[in-house]
Amino acid sequence: MRMKSSWQELLVGPLVEKIRDKIQAVKNEFQCSHSPEHVYGDESIFGSQIMKEISNVETKEIIFGWLNDCEPEKSAVEWKNMGNQYFKEKRYRESLGCYTKSADTSVGEDRAVAISNRSASLFFLEQYEDCLLDVESVYDLVPTMTKAKLDLRKSKCEMLIHKEKLIKNKNIDELPELLAGENKLITSMSAALTVPYSQTKGRHVITTKFVHAGDTLFKEQPYTAVLLAKNGLSHCSFCFRKVSEQYVVCRICGDAVYCDYECRKSDKSHDNECGLAPFLQSLGIAHLVWKIITGIGIEKLADVHDNCLLETVINENIVHCYEDKENPYLSVLYLNSHILDMNSGDLAQYAMSALMLNLFLKLKTNVYAGFDDDIFNIVSNFFLRHICQMICNAHAITELSEDSNNESNLVLESQDRIATAIYPSASLMNHACDPTIINSFSGRTLIVRAVKDVKTGGEIFHCYGPHFARTPTPERRESLKLQYFFDCGCPYCTDPKLTDLNQRFFSFACTYCKGSLSIKKSKKAFCKDCGKEQNYCEQLEAESQALQLHREGIDGYKENKIETATFCFTKAFKLREKALYKHHLNLAETADWLARLLAMVGKYVECLQTLEIVLEGLRLRYGELSIEIGYEMRKRSDVLISALQNKNLDHKIKRKFFKKLRDSLELTVKIFEIHYGSWSDPYKEAKSRLEIFSGFNF
Repeated sequence: MRMKSSWQELLVGPLVEKIRDKIQAVKNEFQCSHSPEHVYGDESIFGSQIMKEISNVETKEIIFGWLNDCEPEKSAVEWKNMGNQYFKEKRYRESLGCYTKSADTSVGEDRAVAISNRSASLFFLEQYEDCLLDVESVYDLVPTMTKAKLDLRKSKCEMLIHKEKLIKNKNIDELPELLAGENKLITSMSAALTVPYSQTKGRHVITTKFVHAGDTLFKEQPYTAVLLAKNGLSHCSFCFRKVSEQYVVCRICGDAVYCDYECRKSDKSHDNECGLAPFLQSLGIAHLVWKIITGIGIEKLADVHDNCLLETVINENIVHCYEDKENPYLSVLYLNSHILDMNSGDLAQYAMSALMLNLFLKLKTNVYAGFDDDIFNIVSNFFLRHICQMICNAHAITELSEDSNNESNLVLESQDRIATAIYPSASLMNHACDPTIINSFSGRTLIVRAVKDVKTGGEIFHCYGPHFARTPTPERRESLKLQYFFDCGCPYCTDPKLTDLNQRFFSFACTYCKGSLSIKKSKKAFCKDCGKEQNYCEQLEAESQALQLHREGIDGYKENKIETATFCFTKAFKLREKALYKHHLNLAETADWLARLLAMVGKYVECLQTLEIVLEGLRLRYGELSIEIGYEMRKRSDVLISALQNKNLDHKIKRKFFKKLRDSLELTVKIFEIHYGSWSDPYKEAKSRLEIFSGFNF
């Protein structure tokens, strides 16, 4: 099912504006008659009032019109012909989906032929067990000539299955143990942690014993998760690891790929979305909500509604929802939705999306069979609550990717987002702009490790996005207020000394002493270090020129115009070195790019000198044992290894470089062990390198 227009286009029309005004009126009346305490019962009543207000004939007709305005359905013959064309082009996965649709819209012999064709696609996809299932299901229904082909295909499958069965070949990480074992209440959390409640902090996570940097605090499977559309064919739809060439697909729709049959069998949630990939992938985070609702089912939602509607306890008691191991849905249900804090414009879009998803569920599936109309309104409210929750509680699942450039011999790591998930236990951590922890992933498993020591009774903090070292304080606080509805009170937002340090990362340089300038409303500024007042127009102009050169340098790099790119970054670096404070983020970014280009042209000494500028800023912003320093040390070791291969290098310089190399590798190993653990690939690779070069002497 593919829509002609996007859902987002419908959310900017006049209907949403009208709904926004209605929701604002509901909100005003509700706030006058209910307690300011955000109780689940209040939120449920408010959500019900919103959905009741918008679920009128006009709104439903517009949504019905959009849902029915999809691409015209093809006939069985058209699907078969399209499948044949894909098959000729050796696009077997696409042909599989077409043959399935042909079978779904056919009867009798035509249906059997479509499934027979699908078995051929499965054979060439090397999914012999699925191929056999299709062959055996239609063998007695196909024409005699087709039976001969099926006999041959069946014998080949049986021979290949016997010769080399599909063996699970995944490197499953040996994950670290939780500090002090599992928590009795929240089993995915360390027993060294507890979750109290306060009026100002809500539920939050504190320690019951001393926590050391490197300790594992959470090890959690997602309640549910969805791959990003761009990763749908490169990663397993269940475990989220990259698939090999010998992957397995859903034999019905062909849209979901898996590592092997075991992962496919484990993916129970796919049954609720098989064949709906084009539609669901267009919904963004609402796809996650679809999986939550369809996963628990209408009947259980009705039971939850009956049991929780009159819930009046404040959040201090809601931590006990984790006790019900038979119904983990409650741990998701009681996450903060902030529905009472959201503005009416956002709520109008979320409510429309909730109604659309529920109408789609009713029109395109049979889950409502046997239920009366009252349950529809209840489910709409659940859809709305979970959409609001995902805005504040959804986690990005990332994987470490490497961009290895053979010309520079540098391996450049980055964290790439591959999926979105909900982790109810880890969501209990509050935010700080200088977090206590770091997240990493083994497939879909979230690993949360401490990156600094925490005293007994200290709070464990997660960074929700805006980090003090990357974002100015006013922007961080505004971003957190808009999305998470709180005023951040962490030290980097409230301590004048720390907010001053943060401001320096984004300031111009003093003309007289190269200190940090503080900008006034006029074109005047004063230096925080020497106190002199001055005009900063020259710095502003230089930064403008440098920004343009920096962009041209990136374009040159992408087009493999290395000489042009090097020239642009060199000039941009000189301009920024003069105009910006020495630890400015823009200066560090240009220096990093310049170092990359210098390595590519073999100027390793100059590259190392430039990297030192980057390292100095990183140490100040993140600390000596930060993951940022770890990656930069890994990069420096790459450059040093390349430099040491120069036979004409002076012996004294070679000894100096070799010592730097070992120091860099030792620090990299130490940092990766703290942040990722000894089970992780980055740690193992760094440890292996260190062992190799520890055996050399100069």
